[in-house]
Amino acid sequence: MPKKAVIKPRKIKQPRKSRSESVGRQLQAVEQATVSHARRFLVGRIGRVRFARRPILLWITGVLVIIGLVIGQQVVSSSAYKTTVPAAGSVFAEGALGPIETLNPLYARSSAEESAARLLFSRLFTYDESGMLKGDLAVKQERLDDEKRYRITLRDDVFWSDGHKLTVDDVLFTISLMKNPATRIPEGGWSDVTVTKVDDKTIDFTLPQPYAPFQHALTFPVVPEHVLKDIPAARLREADFSANPVTSGPFNLRFLQVTSASDGRASVFMNANQNYYGGTPLLKQFRLSSYRTRAEIAQAMKKQEINASGDLSPNEIDQLKKTGQFDAQSYTIQNGVYALFNTESSVLKEAKVRQALQVGTNMKDVLKVAGESHKPLHLPFIPREYADQYPEAPKLDIEKADKLLEESGWKRGDDGVRSKDGEPLEL
Repeated sequence: MPKKAVIKPRKIKQPRKSRSESVGRQLQAVEQATVSHARRFLVGRIGRVRFARRPILLWITGVLVIIGLVIGQQVVSSSAYKTTVPAAGSVFAEGALGPIETLNPLYARSSAEESAARLLFSRLFTYDESGMLKGDLAVKQERLDDEKRYRITLRDDVFWSDGHKLTVDDVLFTISLMKNPATRIPEGGWSDVTVTKVDDKTIDFTLPQPYAPFQHALTFPVVPEHVLKDIPAARLREADFSANPVTSGPFNLRFLQVTSASDGRASVFMNANQNYYGGTPLLKQFRLSSYRTRAEIAQAMKKQEINASGDLSPNEIDQLKKTGQFDAQSYTIQNGVYALFNTESSVLKEAKVRQALQVGTNMKDVLKVAGESHKPLHLPFIPREYADQYPEAPKLDIEKADKLLEESGWKRGDDGVRSKDGEPLEL
């Protein structure tokens, strides 16, 4: 499963005051007592040194060792209670792979547009840094009717940036837009889902049959009904909302600055949402700039135009880390690259050929090409979605792959190419 690496300049760790100050005071008291002891028994009696030279030298050595240990312990203890925290009231600039053609989150497609959508809009559920689902607008989830009905209860303290309260009606309206073909929004399987309002804070999702990963479908961004309800569905993408949206996320839009309309280059300037239900962000402002290529993002990092980016290739990350000016952090993301067998193919319709390809592919070599930050994902599901009995991927076995191909009639010729009925084995 791939991991998204975010690279940013190195930060100096700031000490947490509570426990580190307490430890520091204790160590300082020990050090002062040691020095006082030395003054009393060493300096005050220095005149008698010629009568007890050897014992005093041993005693001095012991005192110096104790002082050294105290100082060393103070350094270690101080660093142990340090942590990296965002500087309150600061400004952060991030680079993302563009273009930015719209700020309507329902039309977000590029990495830059999706990043802006997550900063500006709320969702029923979202993902934490480890890739696990957590409630955003949702505070309670119930699975009813043999898990064919999901009942979601919303927070009661969420407001849009124009002061209107966010309710279940906004969720219903958002889903109606995704279901409406006139909006040209990919509906993502919502046509068979029945959505019902229970009250202003509760909503039911009824499925035609149980579907375990359904909760992951509830990560769509919610848009305001009171702003968009009078806009014709066919004109939704071109509406003013796409450039100047009313939002509910941790940041509010200041303005959108278009650098180049032809290739979608733009910067989104945002302010911290002072009324955000999750707590006011420590960052005062956030600037998200889009770039056409990953190489342009790397150059912007070197020029200190931006503070961080999650859209760099493994090679570019390695190059930036070698400068000693940047750190890289990896986060698991809900994404994957898959190779799926076309079972209607004349070659791949044979099960033994598919099995041979599976056991004969060296995944380690594939991952080397993809980059160290990518991890293997052998099924189209995230492993932690299973309580147990996650199927184990078959190990590399070239001999078994050859045997399977032989059994299926694909014989190796003198030229090393396998063929069957005069046709070479090729995909």
